[in-house]
Amino acid sequence: MTQLPHGWVDAAIEDCLCSLDDGRLIHQGWSPQCERVPADDVDAWGVLKTTAIQPGAFIAEENKKLPHAMEPRSGIEVRPGDLLLTCAGPRARCGVACLVRDTRPRLMLSGKMYRFRVNERDIDPRFVEAALLSPALVDALDEIKTGISDSGLNLTHSRFRALRIPVAPRPEQERIIAAIEEASSKLDAGEAGLRIVRQLLNRLRDAILAAAVAGRLVPQNAMDTPASNLLAHLGIEPVDRDDLPNLPEGWAWAAIEGVAARMPNALAIGPFGSNLKVTDYADNGVPLVFVRNIRRRDFRTALKHVTHEKANELASHSVRERDVLITKMGDPPGDTAVYTESRAAIITADCIKVTCGAGVTPEYLSLAIAGGHTRRLLHEATRGVAQKKVSLGRFRVLPVPIPPLEEQARITAEVDRQMSFVDACERAVDDGLKRSVALRKSVLKAAFEGRLVPQDRTDEPASVLLERIRAEREATLEPSGPGRERRHE
Repeated sequence: MTQLPHGWVDAAIEDCLCSLDDGRLIHQGWSPQCERVPADDVDAWGVLKTTAIQPGAFIAEENKKLPHAMEPRSGIEVRPGDLLLTCAGPRARCGVACLVRDTRPRLMLSGKMYRFRVNERDIDPRFVEAALLSPALVDALDEIKTGISDSGLNLTHSRFRALRIPVAPRPEQERIIAAIEEASSKLDAGEAGLRIVRQLLNRLRDAILAAAVAGRLVPQNAMDTPASNLLAHLGIEPVDRDDLPNLPEGWAWAAIEGVAARMPNALAIGPFGSNLKVTDYADNGVPLVFVRNIRRRDFRTALKHVTHEKANELASHSVRERDVLITKMGDPPGDTAVYTESRAAIITADCIKVTCGAGVTPEYLSLAIAGGHTRRLLHEATRGVAQKKVSLGRFRVLPVPIPPLEEQARITAEVDRQMSFVDACERAVDDGLKRSVALRKSVLKAAFEGRLVPQDRTDEPASVLLERIRAEREATLEPSGPGRERRHE
């Protein structure tokens, strides 16, 4: 650790803690079989989930309701002033700390978290929270986690109690916290502004798509072949419904199944679970397309595969270059992308693919499904509570606005041009948010190296307050023994 400033002490964290109600320094919770719903009623007991502990933030709503038949353990009820730390879970979630500034009653610790407190006369709990979130302590916590897999690590009592923490004089702790909070407030405001910009960019995307498929993005050309003539030539019956908006001259409404290619399986969904199982996955072979690969006009390369033999069994679910892919589940469904890979793939459950016929380009059909009136109709056609889905039967009859082929090309080119600008703005927003995260770390790093606020040599040294904590604890605690730090049960 960097050499500490005047008056600071490098101490084990257990030397900073005060005794809890039962004389222990650390409590660990309880993990009973709870109901899946949270304890919304303040009269009901709940057990906190580890997600209640976020870096520097306590979220009381993240809990599970204790069944009425189970007796609560009031000794592990969380109270304001408690410092909490996750002690089990994936690497990124084990060792996360927060201070409970406020909470509703009747919430208990789970077995995957620790609770401890400090004597606020000598140590500011906000100072300890910030220290545990500082880059040096985050790294130190990571080094003392145990386990054989990053998906499931633990932080033992003994290792945590020995964790070294820099302690500043009490007045300097307050100056540090004030400086951290001031910097955090400014960063919070900046991040909030960036998130508003991101929301506005998403609205701009929707507006661009809506304008594109309503004939308001590029001018019409009287020399273009009207879509109605093209559809009639292809034998496609236009859709004529009173509830559909009026279209520009030369445009026509047509059902998705009408503009699909005249070939078997031009409209298809992924195979049912009984036809494709996880055990069918292979390291190489024919790619599988999942819902997660279809994101807002962007196809993301598939990473999972099936053997060529299995792909032959699922040939009716195959997708080829320039097919249109649509998600049939989500909140809401309807993300679209044009398949850009040169090799064939197999779509999985909850994906729809459309092979376009001569009357529509894949690029335009993807836009028409993703935006405007067709998107709204798709949302209305979804069914389900836990998982909203649109069936292939309801999807195939959805009407889409079809402009002349020449205008389809102009529309997709203009959408690409405008979306590239929106994408660049969104990247700038993401970069700003990343810089904000880095600045927060820099503030904390400077704070616990003694570089954030000036030192005052008249402050009582931290060594004195730690000696006072130790003396008071020895005067009130029973002699230490193997049972003092046992898990609270």
